[in-house]
Amino acid sequence: MAKHCSVSRAWEAFYKNVFKNHLKIRQTRLRYNELDAAIGKLFAKLSSSVLRRALFLLGFDSRAKECPQKNLDDLSSDGDSEESWKDDLLIDEELFVGICALSNRIICCETSIDGIFVGSIKQRDQQLEEADFYNIEEKLSSLQLCPILKRLLLYIRKKS
Repeated sequence: MAKHCSVSRAWEAFYKNVFKNHLKIRQTRLRYNELDAAIGKLFAKLSSSVLRRALFLLGFDSRAKECPQKNLDDLSSDGDSEESWKDDLLIDEELFVGICALSNRIICCETSIDGIFVGSIKQRDQQLEEADFYNIEEKLSSLQLCPILKRLLLYIRKKS
């Protein structure tokens, strides 16, 4: 994710500033609680829902491996029975930027997130993205991808 995520310089600088403001002394990575607080600074009321969705799509949430076809709308209703993955979560600066970009993307893709209307937020350059993801289902069928990456790419395509 961190290697292949493209974010404008201005957004990258902004996200990195938020990241640095949530680091503790002598830390280079954020733990789950610090990540949650940093995302809260960026996405306010939507932060916990968006972070939950982003971490699920990226495969950090243990439910992503158990149930890769799980509907994102069901993430809040079933609770996370196994939360030990949060204790082991460490996010570096590059991955934080990627999570922020994906979170922004989630908001632009959905019409409602946990009952909060976000349908008026739209992404620019939609034609370029549609060209990037044209016929992705057929392209993916010829590749051996892990289910988590495939789900992420299909989620982005479905919502564009």
